[in-house]
Amino acid sequence: MEHPLISSNNAFQNLITFYQKDQAARTVVVLEQVLRFFLKSISLKLKRKITL
Repeated sequence: MEHPLISSNNAFQNLITFYQKDQAARTVVVLEQVLRFFLKSISLKLKRKITL
């Protein structure tokens, strides 16, 4: 039988790991959106320069 403090600490550790993975996934999604936005604005500027 595991000590209750150890098992609760383990659960807490799992929660932290899950939270970190969740945060990492969200960060990747946000970075992807930011990159898409920048690429769109850059390509629009390039198209304008080509037409001028």
